[in-house]
Amino acid sequence: MKLWTAQEIKCLRLKLGWSAAELARRLCCSMQMITEWERGSDFPSPDECLKLERLEFDLEDYSQKVHLESYASQLFSITQVEQICQTEIRQLNKDL
Repeated sequence: MKLWTAQEIKCLRLKLGWSAAELARRLCCSMQMITEWERGSDFPSPDECLKLERLEFDLEDYSQKVHLESYASQLFSITQVEQICQTEIRQLNKDL
């Protein structure tokens, strides 16, 4: 199990685009607790650390899917261009 630093917790929250209140709601804890974690004056329990790990994993999984979808759409566009070029080459060959 990962032990979370104040900076890591805040960084994860910001990457998720959530307020401290939203993170607290999702973790079923108080906003005050989130604030204390991010200041380093308190630390998440083992159960809360596991929940943070899950959020981090979900975020990474989502980021990879978005990256793959973007790559796939670029690849599809390249394939379309190649098909157009092949069609034009065939047409040129017919004209000769």
